[in-house]
Amino acid sequence: MVRLQTLPVDRSLLREATPVELTMLAKNGVYCAPARVLSEQEGKLTLAFLAPPRQRERRHEKRTAYTAPVLFRTIHARGCYGAWQSGTSADLSRSGMRLLMDAGIDAAKHVELLLTLQEANQGQDCAEASDESLAEAEHMADLLLRSQEQPIKIEATLTYQLRHPDGRSAVGLTFTRINPSDQFRIVRFLNDA
Repeated sequence: MVRLQTLPVDRSLLREATPVELTMLAKNGVYCAPARVLSEQEGKLTLAFLAPPRQRERRHEKRTAYTAPVLFRTIHARGCYGAWQSGTSADLSRSGMRLLMDAGIDAAKHVELLLTLQEANQGQDCAEASDESLAEAEHMADLLLRSQEQPIKIEATLTYQLRHPDGRSAVGLTFTRINPSDQFRIVRFLNDA
């Protein structure tokens, strides 16, 4: 049962058997489900779900699971930069990514990233990123700058941060500055996935 805070001007929208889509906001995302009206009485709406609720993607592009070492540093006010730290990507799109960070590292609102596109690590399910793969990221970050492939330099803004029970964090980043040719490299890489 759903209690409406306001009623529509056209009450026929609440007529029995009218198809509707229910949008639900939850702590971990937005969910939608197709439903139909069973009844409405004084603002109390009874709905029947036609399918289970599905999480709605908030991003404009779908992210592809991609595990690789990433170097990042804070961009402070007046153009000053923090020290380089290492993390692991969990997924990637043309306009953003999810970055896994070790315990004790706080994500800043603005960061600079160095990322390489490595086919060998592509497509690993982000849920399968283990402690072993995260520990390996430190070693891989060392190799990152010595890679034959030119790293992609990206500036990004933090969109969310989730702390895991083990103290690690997953942060969502939206790219704010990236060279167009590097963005094309990411798109081409994702299309080949």
